[in-house]
Amino acid sequence: MTGTIRTLPPILLAGALALAGCAGSDAIVTESPSSTAAAATAAAGAAPSPSATALTDDELLAMMPADAARDDVAGAMATAEYFVSAYPEALMAADARVLRAMSLPTCSFCADVVADVDHLAETGERLSAGTLSPDLSQLQAVMDDDGHAHVQIPVSQSRFEYVDSAGRSAGSSDPGVFVMSFLLTRTDTVWRINGVYVEDA
Repeated sequence: MTGTIRTLPPILLAGALALAGCAGSDAIVTESPSSTAAAATAAAGAAPSPSATALTDDELLAMMPADAARDDVAGAMATAEYFVSAYPEALMAADARVLRAMSLPTCSFCADVVADVDHLAETGERLSAGTLSPDLSQLQAVMDDDGHAHVQIPVSQSRFEYVDSAGRSAGSSDPGVFVMSFLLTRTDTVWRINGVYVEDA
């Protein structure tokens, strides 16, 4: 599910996500028990407590940056940025509700990430250390003629460490530098992730 995306001019971003559910290579995902290997800096809002209750759109928007509520490309950019930070937070909390609420069924990458987080919740494992730092100076975004947004963000991942329920090491993943390309679709009041492609930088 990981891979490498070379930085593309904004005009070419749409081509990078021609297939909405594509996941790219497997660079930021490890095999069990390590689960998905990606982390990020703290998100704008507080993470929810673990629960099976799905988030409403209002609850999701309250956790995201204010710009995420915008219906233009700036809103899509803020949503993609938030997904990057929510990704490792979900691994640390073993709670996939935010990622699930942000994702459309067409996003196979999202489904894989949610499955990884659910696996951690079932086994009692979690991400204990690691960061995924986006390079926002290189962020690119464009809207296509159908109203979809294409956002590309280079990210640097530190080494990820996982522990089991007793605090013992449960595996790790190597650091790396990647480019995440997002396809986002506006549904009601929320931009949602339609597809993600991850490649080595």
